[in-house]
Amino acid sequence: MKQRFKGRSRSRRGIGIVVAIVMVSVILGGGAWFFGLVSPAAPPIPQLLQSLPDQPDQEWFAQRLKEHFPVASSEADLIRELWLEGFQPRTNLRADRRTADYDSDEKRGFARCHQTASVSRTANEKGQITGVDGGYAKSCP
Repeated sequence: MKQRFKGRSRSRRGIGIVVAIVMVSVILGGGAWFFGLVSPAAPPIPQLLQSLPDQPDQEWFAQRLKEHFPVASSEADLIRELWLEGFQPRTNLRADRRTADYDSDEKRGFARCHQTASVSRTANEKGQITGVDGGYAKSCP
């Protein structure tokens, strides 16, 4: 009878150790996430925002947009590409000037960077782009 009692005691002790390890892991992981030491997987930065200068150069970004979406190209293609890259429409499609914005929280090490971009465009009744412009900002406290 003593053997049976010792067997139960060992299995309970093993379960207790496993539960303690899991609890410590959850507490440490939650603390690391809460204090920003670990970040959730972030979606990739849109292609339009890759390799941009650290200091915002609005003219450079506007020129990049005009090269990527030239006048007379399809507005539907522009909308599709912006949507696939994570830009969200901010204006009605019937507005004269339509805008789509991107907003991202990006973590690099212990610094939290915030990156935003906006793309504005006009189009004719045929669905062709007549003008495109935009701006971006990046701040790392």
